Amino acid sequence: MRRKRIVVYGTFLVIIFVAFALSCTDEKPEVSGIIVTPSEIEFEAEGGSSIIHITCDAKWEISNVPDWFSLSKSASKGNDSVVVIALANEDTVARSVTIKITAGDTKEILISQKN
Repeated sequence: MRRKRIVVYGTFLVIIFVAFALSCTDEKPEVSGIIVTPSEIEFEAEGGSSIIHITCDAKWEISNVPDWFSLSKSASKGNDSVVVIALANEDTVARSVTIKITAGDTKEILISQKN
């Protein structure tokens, strides 16, 4: 009788241990870190294009984009590249803006254009 109780309790403990072990997950939480290169882009007055490389495991979004350049995309998830296309600067002064790429953390890129 005592041996039967030990087997039942032992089995119960094994079941509890297995249930606990299976409840643990290897899922990674969304990473808020983001790596963006380059940190600065300078265009000639004639305009042109450049590429921003984004390394991230989460959703990201680009903000503070002016009307003198366009982006191939302004949001995505994960690692990606974004093409920046600047229009010609027909003004007599240079222009610049700091865009923000946010995915938990925020990174900034200074984009300027000569006159």
